[in-house]
Amino acid sequence: MSARALRIGIAAIIMMTALPAAAEFSPQHVVAGQSLDLKGTATHRLAGLLKVCRAALYGLPSDAGEDIHLRDVPKRLEIEYFVPVGKDRLIRMAEDSLRSQFSADQLQPLDRQIREFHKLYQDVGRSDRYAMTYHPEQGLTLELNGEILGSVPGPRFARTYLAIWLGDDPVSPAMKKKLLQKS
Repeated sequence: MSARALRIGIAAIIMMTALPAAAEFSPQHVVAGQSLDLKGTATHRLAGLLKVCRAALYGLPSDAGEDIHLRDVPKRLEIEYFVPVGKDRLIRMAEDSLRSQFSADQLQPLDRQIREFHKLYQDVGRSDRYAMTYHPEQGLTLELNGEILGSVPGPRFARTYLAIWLGDDPVSPAMKKKLLQKS
């Protein structure tokens, strides 16, 4: 093992043990007067070691199944970060995931909405929490630590964007599976 690999391994262990305790996800969340139940939670690890984030998926009590992101019903995805991530990195990850799941022809009509949503992103630090909440009458709303950053209308946009985490080729298939386990 090289000295560099050893230093990286030690740094990763230090970072994992220095992480703050995660706040619990609420068992329910209310969106426009409708109660959404916690459907599942998951932790995403980089290379199986470093905890990057954990997420929670909320949906209507009657809503179940792997296609929850496809239905035009209220839903919420919360993501809490264990490590700092710059907004440019978040946007690149989103764009790469969208391009891996959809053709250019499918994404082109949504280009303006995707760019508008990406303008809302901010850098995140440890313990910061993004929430993406979809309501048919309000669109997809982005919050950071409970502060609303903005909304982008359109059910097709919301379905496409939430596919980053819940689609056929999500950023983490293991995370998707755990998010949907209670569904």
